[in-house]
Amino acid sequence: MAAKKNGPARITEQSPSTIATEASSNNTTSGRDQDAITIQSSPTGYKQHRPGSRKGEAHRLFDELGPIAAKPLVRQLGLAKSTINIWFREFRKLAQLPVKGGDDAQ
Repeated sequence: MAAKKNGPARITEQSPSTIATEASSNNTTSGRDQDAITIQSSPTGYKQHRPGSRKGEAHRLFDELGPIAAKPLVRQLGLAKSTINIWFREFRKLAQLPVKGGDDAQ
C-alpha cells in the first residue's frame, strides 16, 4: 500500500475543553459499565511510598537507623549500590540532613 503524499502534517491548537470533549466522545465505555467501576483508595505506605515497596522500607530504615547503619540492611533487599546511593541522597534532601556520612554503599 502506498503512503499518501499530502505534505507535512498540520498541527492545530486546541483548547483543553475541546480536547476533553473529543476524548469523552471517543470513550467506548457505556454508562452501564461506568456505574460498575468503583475507585478504591489504597492505604499509603511509609511516607507516601507504596505499601510493601522496597523504597518505603529503605526510607523507614534510613529514618530509624541513619544512613550508615541502614545501608547493609537495605542492601539485603536486593538493591544495587548505586540505587541505594541515589535513594539515600533523596531521603537526605527530604530530611534536610548534611550530605556527609557514608555516601558510598558497602
